[in-house]
Amino acid sequence: MIERKKTIKTSFNKFLEDVVKLPYKPNPQNNPQHENQIEELLKKYEIKYEPQPNGSQAFPDFYLPDQDLNLECKSTANYAPMWNCSLPRPDGLYILCSKKLNKTNMFFGKYVLSEENYNKLIEQSKMLKQYIKDNQGNSKDYGIYDRLAFQDKGGNYEEKYFDYSYSEKVLKHYDY
Repeated sequence: MIERKKTIKTSFNKFLEDVVKLPYKPNPQNNPQHENQIEELLKKYEIKYEPQPNGSQAFPDFYLPDQDLNLECKSTANYAPMWNCSLPRPDGLYILCSKKLNKTNMFFGKYVLSEENYNKLIEQSKMLKQYIKDNQGNSKDYGIYDRLAFQDKGGNYEEKYFDYSYSEKVLKHYDY
């Protein structure tokens, strides 16, 4: 588990500590239990937040203005998350829970996709959107979609996402 070196803890640090103690909860759009348990912790520690600041289907799930932080909740049946219509945002804080492990962990998007690669992929996506717009014409027979999807293919997912080294990096980022 995560070791603590400092004794003075802010409510945000306590929130982060409790996040990694959470059990698995599913996060379907019609009943986002994982998001709900994160929201309960935000309330418990009196952390200011805006839920779904860009709408229910857009990043992030929560914006924390005092930390200038976008927070996204993800759940998986196994070990690795899937980004169906987006990429991991480099500075987004992701809270991931696994049904198989009944564990929760947290990480910044840049831990799984570098900012440089993120920016390259976003540029390629923009070019593809423009290409589709320019070449689809006024066809009523079909539609072409350019949805980005990101799935980690890097191997030992349990170790990568749930050994808590990512959590340690997040806490270090916040001088904890």
